[in-house]
Amino acid sequence: MAGTKWNQPISPNNGLASPSLEVEEEDGEVVKATIFGWTKTHSAPVVHGPNGNDDDALHLSKLRLCDNPSETYHVPNIIPSLRKRSLPHPILVGMNERLKQAKGLVYCTLWYLSIMVGYYFLYAPLLPLLIINRKWYRRATDVLYTIWESFNVSLLEIVYGVRFFVSGDAICSNENSLIILNHRTRVDWNFLWGVLLHSSVPQSHNAKLVLKQEVKQIPGVGWTMQMARFLYITRKWQTDEIKMGQMLDHLSAHSSAPFQLVLFPEGTNLTKETKAKSDQFAIKNQQEPFAYLLHPRTTGFSFLASRLRENQSLNAIYDLTMAYPDEVPEDERSMAQGVMPREVHCHIKRYKPNDLPTTLLGLDKWLQERWNEKEQLLEKLYEQRLSFPAYSSQQTMPQPVLPFQYLTLIAWLVFLYQCVFHWIPSFWGFTWIVLSSALMVVISRFTYGMQEIEIQLEKHGLFGMLYQCWFSLPRKSD
Repeated sequence: MAGTKWNQPISPNNGLASPSLEVEEEDGEVVKATIFGWTKTHSAPVVHGPNGNDDDALHLSKLRLCDNPSETYHVPNIIPSLRKRSLPHPILVGMNERLKQAKGLVYCTLWYLSIMVGYYFLYAPLLPLLIINRKWYRRATDVLYTIWESFNVSLLEIVYGVRFFVSGDAICSNENSLIILNHRTRVDWNFLWGVLLHSSVPQSHNAKLVLKQEVKQIPGVGWTMQMARFLYITRKWQTDEIKMGQMLDHLSAHSSAPFQLVLFPEGTNLTKETKAKSDQFAIKNQQEPFAYLLHPRTTGFSFLASRLRENQSLNAIYDLTMAYPDEVPEDERSMAQGVMPREVHCHIKRYKPNDLPTTLLGLDKWLQERWNEKEQLLEKLYEQRLSFPAYSSQQTMPQPVLPFQYLTLIAWLVFLYQCVFHWIPSFWGFTWIVLSSALMVVISRFTYGMQEIEIQLEKHGLFGMLYQCWFSLPRKSD
């Protein structure tokens, strides 16, 4: 293998650039590593060896860097664990990459398939309860959604080896709370379920996310979240203030159990484009741009916190800081290509409602202070490789897989097999899928969603609901 070279992409901790590393080896030992396209703006990079193992990690945080990204930088001293390791042949590196992509595709297939069959064969059959007994309907949809979350987390942990590190305060699932967190990737909520599973005491929760209106239209995903009473926003405050207020009043009065309302105050996930806009906003408002965050939008947070307090339905506010120290799946496509974090870190801090200011200006400042604290936490984790503050030695370790997660994983896989190979191919199964799909397409297209229908049923009954829905159809201006 004398004179062999192989290229390895570098994954910067902020996930916003893609330099590369060329390694030269002779007789199975690394003799030189060269970094291309790296500048001072990149912080504490970690280059993983071709196996992707932690033992192969080449830490470059102390490397002297220059401003010119076209220059080549040499690493004269490779860490011993990498120098002693015999590097695989480039053909093996390619095979590992293809295997990684195949695993990502299998995960996304199982993930989306579980949502679709969950809607068709678990959620849709519950629709008559919306008329017959809405209390049973709410309880059943909430419990089923929590069970599905457990399957998703179990798939990540047991099959794909994702480890969750959760530090700070526990989340009390017996109280109504508002959860705020940074939005690093478009699939943050996919890993948030793992954080909630391992941090909630007791180990159950009833989380409702605030989502963009477009999600409502996604087959399976949006339909299920409508029935689970998630909050959808249009980004037009005149409409959102009314709809969010109605939904908050409904949850406060008719929730099947204490609920946790989840809000991403940044409004969108961190990308090159959104960070550039956030930096421009910061400079315009004489604020310091963040390196690992977007500046939060305060209007929605202030309204939610104030309305929940008015309804006496706010027992706590939880501030979550999410981080992915190694690989960052930017969106669903990158996950399908095999980009899966080995570790997900989250720090939780609990605040009492009395800790929040009572004025809108005060809430604005309070939220900005929380984001300043997040920036400091993320800077220490990414640049200094320091873990989030732990309140006990147990919080420094990855969360253990719980016994019932194995049962959940097996039960859902059996359920998927039964649906795919027996129920869906049957005449009645196919007919049910067509009819229930048509119903939700019409509801999603011509109303504000199943959650709005439920509110109107509770207020006005069946005929009153039909009247209200007809005269309150979404207009183009909405």
